[in-house]
Amino acid sequence: MRVALAGLLVAACSQIGPRPPVPRFTVDPEFIPEGDAHRTPVTLDGSASADDLEDPTVPLAYAWAADEESARVVDGALDEAVVVMTFAGDRVVTVTLTVTDPDGLAASLSDRVGLTVAR
Repeated sequence: MRVALAGLLVAACSQIGPRPPVPRFTVDPEFIPEGDAHRTPVTLDGSASADDLEDPTVPLAYAWAADEESARVVDGALDEAVVVMTFAGDRVVTVTLTVTDPDGLAASLSDRVGLTVAR
């Protein structure tokens, strides 16, 4: 019975098809001061992203985006696993990482850079 069940699971898995890579990233620091005026560098690190189910060693293409037009890259580049950016500090900023594998399969993940408010 175990052999039949294992064969059934393999057959079911083999029909799922290719899977996109899994984007993962950290934001450090997670909050910047309100009105920061691009003083605090924020490191976005997507190096933990991987194509876990297909081939975890395959190189991925990275694409970072921020929903703030005034965002500045101060180290690295938007197409690298790690980039350092600064923000105006006028509002919470959503940053998105899209990772793409060599087969063209892509997935995205978003997080926010928050604001601390001085009282």
